[in-house]
Amino acid sequence: MKWLDGCPAGSVVYVCFGSTCALGDSQLRELAAGLRASGRPFLWVIPASRGEGGAAREESSSSHGMVVAGRWAPQAKFLAHRAVGGFVTRCGWNSVLDAVCGGVPLATWPLRAEQFVNEAFLVEVLRVGVRMREVAREADPEALVPAGAVTRAVGMLMGDGQGEAEAVAARRGRARELGAAARAAVAEGGSSCGDWTHLVEELKALDGRDSVPRCD
Repeated sequence: MKWLDGCPAGSVVYVCFGSTCALGDSQLRELAAGLRASGRPFLWVIPASRGEGGAAREESSSSHGMVVAGRWAPQAKFLAHRAVGGFVTRCGWNSVLDAVCGGVPLATWPLRAEQFVNEAFLVEVLRVGVRMREVAREADPEALVPAGAVTRAVGMLMGDGQGEAEAVAARRGRARELGAAARAAVAEGGSSCGDWTHLVEELKALDGRDSVPRCD
């Protein structure tokens, strides 16, 4: 967090593929090379199962990157930090919620299950995402994404590419709007807060009915 505090607003790319990272060593090396070539400061979280890999060791000494390897990291806090301007993610739903609440646009890289549906929702409906495999021109989820594609996708997400400024600004604007709406929903009087209160009241109303099993 101290390292993030020293970075300019919206400058850092946050990278995390969850607690069960499904990327092989070759892909991790390509990802590391792509992040390095992007020239963007990055915060890369690698789980314990992959934390001792070569990519982590190499990037630990990067002049513009920070690697958190082999231990838990506070993702929601990272994504809420003013320095973080983009998120490279596998599109797990918890990560999607963290990104939306933080108002951060995403570079989507789904690996399995519902992550592909989540990607479509982020890119086509909410329009806050850039497809990593589309940039790589590779539809096969098992195919290697080369370092060059990682660099290009980060550039599109963060605004390095020529002619991308308008698209980047629009994406970031929508992400900020979603973040504000999400925070309002869980605040006092918000829709999610109200739904939770309504659920509690329904459960309280059921208490004491003979037809409802009790758990005490």
